[in-house]
Amino acid sequence: MTIIVLLGVLSLHASTLGTLQAAINSVTVDDNSAGDYPTLIRDYGILIEAVNLGHSGPKVIINGIDFVCEPGNAPGGANWNATGEATNDGLSHPGIDDLFFSELSSTGEVTLTCQGIDPAKTYLVQFLHGEPRDCCATVYLANTISTNLDPAQTLPAISIGNGVGAEDPPAASDLAIVSVELTGVESFTYVARSGPGRNAALSGFQVREVGSPLLATGTAPFISEFVAVGNQSHQDEDGNTPDWIELYNPTGLDLDLRGYHLTDDPADLTKWTFPSTLLQARAYLVVFASDKDRDTAGSQLHANFRLAGGGDYLALVAPDGSILSEFAPNYPPQETGFSYGTDGLAPEGAQGYFGTATPGGENGLLLSAPLLAPIIDPPCATFTRSANVTITSQFPGAQIRYTTDGSAPTSSSTLYGNPIRLSDTTHLRARVFDPANNDSGAIASGHFQRLSSTPSGSLPAPSTFTSDLPIIVLETFNGSVPGPGATLRAARISVHEVDPATGRSSLQRSPDACFRIGVRRRGQSSSGFPKPQYRVELRDDNDVDTDYALLGLPPEADWVFNGPYTDKALIRNPLAFELGRQIGIQAPRSAPFEMFLSTNGGPLTASEYVGVYNLLEKIKDDRNRTDLANLEPTHTTAPEVTGGYLMRFEPPGIASGGPRATNWSSVEIVEPNAPTAEQRDWLGRHLDRFALTLGWRRGTGANNNGVPNPDPVRGYPAYIDVDSFVSLFIVNELLREQDSYVRSDYMYKDREGLIHKGPLWDYNLTVGTGCCFDNRNTSGWQYQHNYNRGGRDHGYEPDWFVPLMRCPEFRQKVIDRWSELRTAGPLSASGLNGTIDLLADPLAEAAVRNFAKWNILGQGNVGFPSPVSTTWEEQIDAIKLWLRRRTSWIDREFPPRPQTLTRSGHWPAGTNLDVVLNSSRPIYYTTDGSDPRLPGGEVNPNAVMISGGTGIPISSTTELIARTLQNDEWGAPVKNTYVIGTPANSENLLVTEINYHPLDPSAEEILADPNYRDDDFEFIEFRNISDEVIDLSGARLTDGIEFTIPAPTILQPGSFALLVEHQAAFAERYGAGLP
Repeated sequence: MTIIVLLGVLSLHASTLGTLQAAINSVTVDDNSAGDYPTLIRDYGILIEAVNLGHSGPKVIINGIDFVCEPGNAPGGANWNATGEATNDGLSHPGIDDLFFSELSSTGEVTLTCQGIDPAKTYLVQFLHGEPRDCCATVYLANTISTNLDPAQTLPAISIGNGVGAEDPPAASDLAIVSVELTGVESFTYVARSGPGRNAALSGFQVREVGSPLLATGTAPFISEFVAVGNQSHQDEDGNTPDWIELYNPTGLDLDLRGYHLTDDPADLTKWTFPSTLLQARAYLVVFASDKDRDTAGSQLHANFRLAGGGDYLALVAPDGSILSEFAPNYPPQETGFSYGTDGLAPEGAQGYFGTATPGGENGLLLSAPLLAPIIDPPCATFTRSANVTITSQFPGAQIRYTTDGSAPTSSSTLYGNPIRLSDTTHLRARVFDPANNDSGAIASGHFQRLSSTPSGSLPAPSTFTSDLPIIVLETFNGSVPGPGATLRAARISVHEVDPATGRSSLQRSPDACFRIGVRRRGQSSSGFPKPQYRVELRDDNDVDTDYALLGLPPEADWVFNGPYTDKALIRNPLAFELGRQIGIQAPRSAPFEMFLSTNGGPLTASEYVGVYNLLEKIKDDRNRTDLANLEPTHTTAPEVTGGYLMRFEPPGIASGGPRATNWSSVEIVEPNAPTAEQRDWLGRHLDRFALTLGWRRGTGANNNGVPNPDPVRGYPAYIDVDSFVSLFIVNELLREQDSYVRSDYMYKDREGLIHKGPLWDYNLTVGTGCCFDNRNTSGWQYQHNYNRGGRDHGYEPDWFVPLMRCPEFRQKVIDRWSELRTAGPLSASGLNGTIDLLADPLAEAAVRNFAKWNILGQGNVGFPSPVSTTWEEQIDAIKLWLRRRTSWIDREFPPRPQTLTRSGHWPAGTNLDVVLNSSRPIYYTTDGSDPRLPGGEVNPNAVMISGGTGIPISSTTELIARTLQNDEWGAPVKNTYVIGTPANSENLLVTEINYHPLDPSAEEILADPNYRDDDFEFIEFRNISDEVIDLSGARLTDGIEFTIPAPTILQPGSFALLVEHQAAFAERYGAGLP
């Protein structure tokens, strides 16, 4: 774009203008020879008039300036008078002629006269010429101007090099502007005379008063701009790109915005309130509309709402409730790539779209409507010979330009005219251009994949390829995929889902979705395998990250295409993750698919089939992944600094990129990706204090072999979520992942929360596959191996699990949880086999093709040693056999759980049970609901010891808890409840009173406890309305209140029972001793 500069290169000087020197200060012809569209000066003074000289048709907006169709009034009340024939000449450039109703003259000239101008003022007048030539001559318009003081003078000719490019036939960009500055005159006459090759043409003009700067005149701040969809570049402190709202202060005074409000609800004008925030005079302020609700003075501000892309209310409200600025009743629907706001620097300016967002700066040129991306039909397709593609736009007269090499279309790209016939794999991109406004819109793109009809061995040709799994084609358009750590390469994927009607996916059917992506290989050793893994980032057509529910998983932009290679069962990572979720630890979700990878840009061939892949969720801090509190750079003190950390153990020397949390450990901070020194120091100190509870010496990593402190306030439970650590231990030891505990070992800490283990990651070297550290053996503890304890290349790695497993309380939790999972749980024989079959069954057909591509089933060492078999089914059987042996070994490492044939249940009143517990070890049991094992491992004095086979008489409702004791270590408990009597039901139990919304605490009650709230006094009353004893044990409340009545709870005939929210509060109001 060329900006007109007054007094520029083509300005006429006094020696040229002669007697016009006093009247005409300067003349400039826009140099448009490069083919750019000319720009009307919009900020040089105050716009007085803009006229489109066509005498019919709508008004036209060019670069934010309205050109009206009928002549208007000139400054000072004078009239414009234009002579010449009004016509739309119908030449071959509708992008011009439909916008500009050219004033043509059959006599070869157009005359424009203005009278009554104020001689005390200086004016800038600009004359806009559209299509000033027909074909090929060198001079096209030779114009003159005269004033009431001066005779006519010839102005610089509009010719090639002076306002017109050299294209023949003329390009649509052949527009020219003549700019004239006038001082001290009362009238002027402008004549456009025809030159060789063109009749005279004058499309429009504008006049501005010079000398008065175009400044805002408002007296209060206002909303000057906002983005509601598709923020592409303006990041918040978290690295996100949410919606944003820009305010401008047009006054000459600095303003404190304390007490001002932003709202998207006309019924709630105080929805979000500013803290003390300085908005300087004639300055801008950006507030993110992210729904993060951050109002800390001096920090980046975030409103507590998001902007609706489909249109909504938006207002800035003064502290007194008056509306200072609003978009009402709704702003119009918004489009990606455009902002919306107020033209100029005053609140009275016109509202509209801006082609370029300018957060924190002056708005650009106002558009009457956003230039939406064109519509490519079809958006993506497969074909064997050729494909026809049409491109359309919602804007009549606008140009569509396109590329077929994946590059962004420019004003010089191919102009679309007729449907495009494609005969090869093509990455098509198209964009709408408005030549009058020198503006371009959002980009649309399409992926068109030619399919080969030639098979390769037993692999079918792509033209006939079908599957019972989804199919993804990754196309790089003639380029390799870069390695780990490299910049993501632009590429495309097309996704072919399984058709529910047929149960098949097919490359012949048009893709269900297609995306631009960024891609590179990922992993350490696995990145060099013949079948590598890929990191994939989904992008929209304008290269903005876009969330999508790929293969039915929750929407996100970041994914991993995991290619099992050493894992010849194809399910090891999904198996670990599925078991982890069943056990209760975070793990990525997964979905299998078959993949083609094409890097040559030609037809997709059978040889480009790369086998079975698993789609995995990439680990990140996100609402659909690990959802943590946002940790801003300004968060340097509690409570904010205490959470929002995603961490992992990663060996020194691994190019992972994250900073270390301490100077003595391999804990790496993954997110935030750039923690401040204060945040790193806080987390380091927190980990130091945790390490001290395990017996580690501060700042060294050395361990004194002491027993960790299990105290819930001062010991390790005050720092970690113990259950998640137990779950990770069980997963790691069950599967014996080669790099357990020391690589890709993730954990997270939310604000004011505990450290949680998870999400799980990288379990391909597991269940009998791996090279080292005894991980293929079904016997032995992985956490005790020297490598996994830090003795190999980690130096003083803080191996947390070695001391934790020395702690009787932690070890008992492991024993109890292991037994619970093995007893009719996900780790029972049926549970494990069921999960394996659930993951393996969908792969049966695709596995045949996978190993036709990768002929590795008969090999035992493909990157890492793995089971050898001749079929994939034998690989699945090998996993089942390995896990059967592994679980049996772990079972034998722990004391056995007592067994009984008398399970929990109900028996009629008067029943006498003889419950027999079997075990070869001594058994301790209680019947009062307490644990036979006391904290620390001592025997509960209420516990009774019996030997196996001894009966326990039970004649009333009893909760029986029993454990075995072996060499000072307790087995997992049996917890059975025997209900003897009539169970509660709708015929014998009645809810007689509910106090759901009690009165507020009284003065006396507040004196007893200032923390009492009204809901502390809630209660529900029950009554036994029968004439026999009933048992409420196990009865549950499920609607509004989630509560299970514990055993034993017996209710006599006619008696009442109370369920209270807060026992002390209830007693304070109603008295003690109630049932």
